Amino acid sequence: MTLALLKVAAGNSIFHIAGHSFAEFYRDGRQTAREAQLVRMWRPEIISITADEGKLAGALLGTTGMSNSMDAIVVAVAALHGINKIFTSDPDDLTALRNALPARDRAIAIVDMK
Repeated sequence: MTLALLKVAAGNSIFHIAGHSFAEFYRDGRQTAREAQLVRMWRPEIISITADEGKLAGALLGTTGMSNSMDAIVVAVAALHGINKIFTSDPDDLTALRNALPARDRAIAIVDMK
């Protein structure tokens, strides 16, 4: 997470994080200071990964020929839960995965946080 992400999150009423992404906050059993601040200030909604997200993520990987299931799950979570923005430091891969969604689900903005 970056300081820019924290600033953007402050302007949103709800901040969603896919469960597997939230797990990265606790590498080595601890949070970074910025990630801890995010959790304290905005209490993000953690979205559990179900079979539906897994199936869509797998389909996206198959369509794109990509292999990063973590990225595919983030896009699947956004599509299935009506989330309209994904904040990332990897916009190219997430954009390719988003573009593999059915046309009706492609309105998700990929925001580059580099």
